[in-house]
Formats: sequence, structure tokens, C-alpha cells
Amino acid sequence: MLKSPTSKNISSHDLQTAYEDFTNTLIQKMQDRFSSPLELYLELIFTRIELDTLCQSCEQKTNAHLYLAKALLFINAEIDIIKEQLSKSNIFAGDQAHLYLPGTPPPLKWTANHIDLVELIYGLHATRSINNGDATIKQIATAFEKTFGTKIQNTSLKFVRIRERSKERLTFSRNLFETLSALIKERD
Repeated sequence: MLKSPTSKNISSHDLQTAYEDFTNTLIQKMQDRFSSPLELYLELIFTRIELDTLCQSCEQKTNAHLYLAKALLFINAEIDIIKEQLSKSNIFAGDQAHLYLPGTPPPLKWTANHIDLVELIYGLHATRSINNGDATIKQIATAFEKTFGTKIQNTSLKFVRIRERSKERLTFSRNLFETLSALIKERD
């Protein structure tokens, strides 16, 4: 971040370096797909307030004022990008609010029940379909939670419930098989 420009002994080179460090840090944060856009938005708002305060306390027509003004323009542009994306984002049900930055795929939401998702997770694990079979149930479940914006509680207990079904144990898999078979037959 930019240092306080109160000292009149700050060189143009130091200001340029501080500005470049600031913008590079901001660009990295914007490109980090694991950052929450909402948290990033709030962080940018706070940074804008700090920069605005510094800018107001700085004499105009100085190099420090110029770099602070440039940083504020940069921050405002990034805030506008995130604000636009947040206004278009879906907020998923449950205890997680996943918001996506520009350039990321649109959010997906799991709309079947969680026991069906657990059946799919265990099926993928049993067939060793992910990471050549090296992925754990927990890793697969976490990936599905992130992908579908949901939280799967008690995965192993749900699998026990699947095993305890008396008639058809794999109802979701059966439905998936039958529905896909019918679609293929229809398009033949």
C-alpha cells in the first residue's frame, strides 16, 4: 500500500515504487479466484477511504497528491467492476454466499437433495473417476460444495442412509441412468 505522503522528503522514485507495489498487489488480489468478491469489495472500500483521507491531507500539485489520485482512480475502477458483478451475482441458499468475479463461469446451484449428491460423490469415488482414484471422499465433497454453492452436512451418515435403503439403494444413480438412456434413445 502507499505510505503516508506527509514527509516532503519522499522522492519521486519512492512514490513510483510505492504506487507500482500498490497496483501490483491490487491486481493480484483481483485475480485470486479464491478471494471472496464481497470481502474484496469491502477491502477496496476501506482502502478508498484511507487513500481519500491521505489525498485530502496532501498538498495539491505535489507528486504525492498525483500518485494518491492515480491510486484512487485505480481503486474506483476496481470497485465499479466488482460492484457490477455483485449486482449480477446469484447468492446461493444456505450458509455460503459465493459471488463470482468477471471472467469466471456463472454459478451453479445443486437443486436436488443432498443425499443424491452424496450418492454421486461416492459413485465417482468408487469408480476412481477423479484424480485417478487418489481423491478422497472429503476432497470430492469439498469440490462439489464449492462448485454448487452448498454445504453437505454428515456425508458419511448420508452414505449409511443410502446403504440402509430397503428397496432401491441407488435411486439417484438409477434415475440418472434411466433419464440419460431415454434422452439418448430419443435422439437416435
